[in-house]
Amino acid sequence: MKDYYPKRIAGISGYTVRSPHARQAHPKISAFTSAKIDKILDLKPDLVLGFSDIQRSV
Repeated sequence: MKDYYPKRIAGISGYTVRSPHARQAHPKISAFTSAKIDKILDLKPDLVLGFSDIQRSV
């Protein structure tokens, strides 16, 4: 399972529950209505996904 999640996933939300490995392997860089923008930028992602208009300001 260790190599199942490639380095393509740079960070996760604090609400990530699946899989338990993801919670251990990746830094938590956001919550539902907030995000650590500096930490996201430090990870140099190609893509950042959000969910819903509530996160518009993030």
